[in-house]
Amino acid sequence: MSDSSQGPTPPQNPYGGQTPGDTPGPAPQGQPPVGNPYGHPPAGNPYGGQAPYAGQSPPPYAQASPQPGQPGPYGSPYSQPAQTGPLGDGLDMYGRPLGNDKRPGTVTAAGWTTLVFSGLTALLFGFLTLAMLVAKDEVLDEIDRAIADQGATSDFNAEDAFGIVLVVMVVLTAWCVIACLLAVFAMRRSNVSRILLVISACVSAVLSLLAIGSGISAVWLLASIAVVILLFTGGAGDWFARRTRY
Repeated sequence: MSDSSQGPTPPQNPYGGQTPGDTPGPAPQGQPPVGNPYGHPPAGNPYGGQAPYAGQSPPPYAQASPQPGQPGPYGSPYSQPAQTGPLGDGLDMYGRPLGNDKRPGTVTAAGWTTLVFSGLTALLFGFLTLAMLVAKDEVLDEIDRAIADQGATSDFNAEDAFGIVLVVMVVLTAWCVIACLLAVFAMRRSNVSRILLVISACVSAVLSLLAIGSGISAVWLLASIAVVILLFTGGAGDWFARRTRY
């Protein structure tokens, strides 16, 4: 009889492997295991074997980077960010080290000198102006007495003299306050304020020179000259022009 009575023939694998229904067994030597036809290692460990650092602490370099202001692994402080040039190497486009853009000490000295002397002068003139307004009658009597002693016969009277002196006091007080403001803006890198402050100091020096007879005016004369010099020395010109100093 023919072999048709033995049942249907199981399907064959044209690639020579096991059929889907076969029980997997140990793979022959030199061949990949069943279910991994390409011989790749198991997922999650691309190099085979156990997972890296399994059950172990990570290496030191895997720790978080230090925060700014804290020492690094080698004791290097990160409190100040390093200057980086266009290429990140601390040099400018010409290969020179990055310069210092800090405000020169001469500008700071000129500003504080102006604040001290102009502030004191503003307080002095402001107090005198207030005193004249409070004691106006007494001041007018003194002016009348002075005019009578000189024998003046013109129409100029005590009221006119009082008004002139009062205006001068108010102008001088306002001038000193403006000089203080110019000093503040000059220290904030305003070149216009710097020029105006130099002009103010020159006028103050001239007025102090005219009143050199009094000893105290000599102090204001020296302070005015010092302010003018300080605003043009010690790298002040480059700083106001926003040119980096090396």
